[in-house]
Amino acid sequence: KIKILKTSKVKDGIVRITFAAGKAAEKIIQEEKNTVDKAAKMLNCDEHQVPGRAQELFELWKKARKAAQKKQPLPEMTLKSTTATTGDILTKTAEILQTQPEVVVKTIERFLADLEKFKTQ
Repeated sequence: KIKILKTSKVKDGIVRITFAAGKAAEKIIQEEKNTVDKAAKMLNCDEHQVPGRAQELFELWKKARKAAQKKQPLPEMTLKSTTATTGDILTKTAEILQTQPEVVVKTIERFLADLEKFKTQ
């Protein structure tokens, strides 16, 4: 088994590929799956719905933060997106949250904690 970790263009026509093979690849794949599982559990959705829920959470967090700063009523704080995604779920979720794949779970935790804090203000 081979897992491509990263590609980068070095110069014209030359691309550097960083990869893992064998047990190292399996370990990385398992870690990514565990991260997606944790994110799905935190967002109360299936694995393939994580990017959609993350998008919804990020937008809700931005609106709630602005409303709290302006002392306005908060928007409805229910996550209900059921948009399904195929492909690399962890990478898509990291892009949506504008963070690294390794810290997706911590970012979701922070956004959820901030939303709870905004409710009590």
